[in-house]
Amino acid sequence: MRSVILGVLLCLAGAGAAWAEKYAPTITPYVETAAQQHQMTTADAAFDKGDYETVKRLLAPLIEAGHPKAINYTGLMHNRGLGYTKNTKRACKLYEIAALRGYASAQWNTSTCYHLAGKKNEMKRKYHFWIETAAQNGIEEAQAHMAAYYYKTNRKLFLYWAKKAAAQGNIFARILLSRQDHGHLFPDLTLLDTACVIVMIGVLGKDLTYCN
Repeated sequence: MRSVILGVLLCLAGAGAAWAEKYAPTITPYVETAAQQHQMTTADAAFDKGDYETVKRLLAPLIEAGHPKAINYTGLMHNRGLGYTKNTKRACKLYEIAALRGYASAQWNTSTCYHLAGKKNEMKRKYHFWIETAAQNGIEEAQAHMAAYYYKTNRKLFLYWAKKAAAQGNIFARILLSRQDHGHLFPDLTLLDTACVIVMIGVLGKDLTYCN
């Protein structure tokens, strides 16, 4: 187990060489109206039914108004080829627009885009800005990644992020905490939890929320 989890941690930490370099775009939170919230709920229901044309119709006025969840939603549809021709580049542009308007899920999606964009320092800076911003805004997987990043380098920050992710039920973070002598916080961890982290995350590379 130790070698597998260490491999995951080294992989995550290795992406962070440019962490300290500055990149700080202005984020302007968007205030959603009750009517927009209702329209998004209707769009959610249509999406669940696979009625993507209705989703597009419902989202169109929201996108025009700059509604970040609607913009992020459209990005997801482009990314997955649902109702649109699959276009990852377009999806990432939409994610970042929504991220700049304070939508946490879009901030996580944007960090993923920059992580996949390559290893240039500029991409690393943007990746780390957005993943930390997403973590600050409550995205569990981002918090787990932050915990993994600081596992070997900064105990205080490791504990800060690991406890936040663990409080949301993140098994990966809970196991990291147990390996840092905080296992008493999670006496209900099982061998199955450990096996899931080793195999599904450590070996198969599933996301850090997979074992929840």
